[in-house]
Amino acid sequence: MKKKVLIIEDERPINDVLKEYLEVSGYLCEQAFDGLDGLMKFNPSISIIICDVMMPKLGGYSVVAEIRKQSDVPIIMLTALSDEEDILKGYELGVDEYVSKPFSPQIIVKKEEAIKRFKPTKYWEIFLEGILDKTKIVAKHKKGKFT
Repeated sequence: MKKKVLIIEDERPINDVLKEYLEVSGYLCEQAFDGLDGLMKFNPSISIIICDVMMPKLGGYSVVAEIRKQSDVPIIMLTALSDEEDILKGYELGVDEYVSKPFSPQIIVKKEEAIKRFKPTKYWEIFLEGILDKTKIVAKHKKGKFT
């Protein structure tokens, strides 16, 4: 079954290029051209969201905050903003990855694959032991340790 991607990007050329590339890569795509339209098109069949930050009607940070109230679907922010403060705000709201404009559509696909690899599954649950010092977190896996 193909994964369904919701692309929320107000710049039509970027939205169309992403759609075309993702469909060639085996994804089904739903397009939204502003944040409000993106929220209305979000549903449980969506496997991943690609969302711009600066959009009309409703900005990307607000979109992420609303979606996080009901879902933990992976979200990739696509943005021209590159200040640390902007990136940290996205991560605090629940963004999984950032891609800065200009970008290669191939990077989007690879980011999705990377997110999928790091999402815990019922077979590979990761438990933090709570061992935190100033330089590292030690995570314990059912079959071993990661540091």
